[in-house]
Amino acid sequence: MQGVPNFINVASNLPFLVVGALGLGLLLRHGAVGPNGPVLERAERGPLLVLFAGVLLTAFGSSWYHLAPDNDRLVWDGLPMTVAFMGFLRQHDRRAEAARTANRLRRPNP
Repeated sequence: MQGVPNFINVASNLPFLVVGALGLGLLLRHGAVGPNGPVLERAERGPLLVLFAGVLLTAFGSSWYHLAPDNDRLVWDGLPMTVAFMGFLRQHDRRAEAARTANRLRRPNP
């Protein structure tokens, strides 16, 4: 369509662009950290920035790959997703660590 090879595959990356841009915009605005912001603690912000940057970059990397799919471009399809997964897993790990610490603090000392 419109002379773009694999148009549907390329256009299907638009949601990644929108979600990544909205997430970064939300996290980078003034007042993003605090009781009225999307994150309560400053430590939560870093992994989420990596996550949404990876999602945003996925739109470009995957579009680049799908314009002319081949083995040389395949790395640009998967690499940004790897960045997004790193941010997601770090955020998950941080929350699990906080839960373990809270459980230790709630246990009575023998």
